[in-house]
Amino acid sequence: DRSFSRASLGLNFPGVPDRIGPFSVQDARVTGRVALLDLASRSRLRAARTAVGASEADVQATSDNAALAAAQAYLTLERAEALVRARQADITIADRLRALVEVQHRAGTVAGLEQTRAEVQVTAAKSGLVSARGAVDRARFDLLRTLGADISQPVATADTLSLPMLADAAAADSLVHLATMNRPELVAIDRQLAAVRQFRQSVRQELLPTIGLAADYGYNGKYFNDAVLTHTLAVQLTWTGFDGGRTGARTAEQDAQLAGIAARNREVRDAVEAETRTSLAGFATARDLVATARERDRLAELELSQAEDRFRTGLAGSLDVISAQSSVNRAQTDLIDALYGYNTARLSVLRAVGRLSSL
Repeated sequence: DRSFSRASLGLNFPGVPDRIGPFSVQDARVTGRVALLDLASRSRLRAARTAVGASEADVQATSDNAALAAAQAYLTLERAEALVRARQADITIADRLRALVEVQHRAGTVAGLEQTRAEVQVTAAKSGLVSARGAVDRARFDLLRTLGADISQPVATADTLSLPMLADAAAADSLVHLATMNRPELVAIDRQLAAVRQFRQSVRQELLPTIGLAADYGYNGKYFNDAVLTHTLAVQLTWTGFDGGRTGARTAEQDAQLAGIAARNREVRDAVEAETRTSLAGFATARDLVATARERDRLAELELSQAEDRFRTGLAGSLDVISAQSSVNRAQTDLIDALYGYNTARLSVLRAVGRLSSL
């Protein structure tokens, strides 16, 4: 239902009233518009896609942290199981001494005190085994909790502590470069920087003209039975020459975000470089400690063998054998700890250079 002012329509004919209408008009149409050129929208789309990439990198960083925690828990379980095997070996060694003492006692070459000492060693070895088995249970529970699994289910390990040693790590500078390329934290920050730059560009491009296509099609008439088909097809140019400073304010906001992210980028890069160099130094130290621990373990076994031979021939007492047994115990424990430290250092290097997923 429409009515018009004659003057507003530019009509000035005698007899035409000031107000035309009201009268009914039937109109049914379909209207559509499509942008042909909108640089600001295209920049916003690119920025949104880049922001999605940054979020994916953040997810990868979180995943790497979870993987590192799980790997460390797994190594802790392997260390505990290795200590159980070492304590079982201690019992075997203590039983061997007890058997030697019994033979010597029946031959009348040693006193009853030697038997008591041998029994004490067996009891101490069994106590150590009980403690080591308790540590295995705790490590297994910790691993299952870290994995989010049922703590009642069994866990099978592959004894990766005794895997062959890796070759020396590459030069520190090359690994630092690798870390800056692969670390998901840095990838996320780089993508955040790119996204903010693209958003900033889109804000500035909002002042540029946009070109669009508009179409209109439908029936128009006083009644539908006598309505006619009408249409409109137009190319539209829209240009905002001045927006009251809104674009400048939004650009300044994006500049502030860029400055903040850039500062964080420098901070994270410095931290990644420090972490990489520290982990490499720890890795080199861990390799040397494993070599030293293996040599000490070999010498402790040799010392025990010699002490047992001297005891059989009556040239030494059981205290020498017990002392050698203690040396073997400590050497085995130190070797297990050195292997655990080496594998932990290896994890740190892989984490530092962003290659944890290669495990």
